[in-house]
Amino acid sequence: MGFQTRSSRFVLREVLLVGLAAAAAFVFINHDNLYLSHPFRLADARIESYALATAMIYLFLRLVIVALELRPPRSHEELVRCPECG
Repeated sequence: MGFQTRSSRFVLREVLLVGLAAAAAFVFINHDNLYLSHPFRLADARIESYALATAMIYLFLRLVIVALELRPPRSHEELVRCPECG
């Protein structure tokens, strides 16, 4: 029961990443509720605030993923000199 194509894995991964970013944006904007000092109420924010926060968190997560996938360059065990130029 695997994925049929490589593109379907890509789409699923990106949808999950956007969903995670949207959840993080909701918590970020409504963080006052985490203090439990008053009854739960949503922040007085427009939908554009949620969209902007979702986009910024998504880009941050993509940057982290790209940085983690970078590999250091291979180092040669010994120096090799060209026989023609010495």
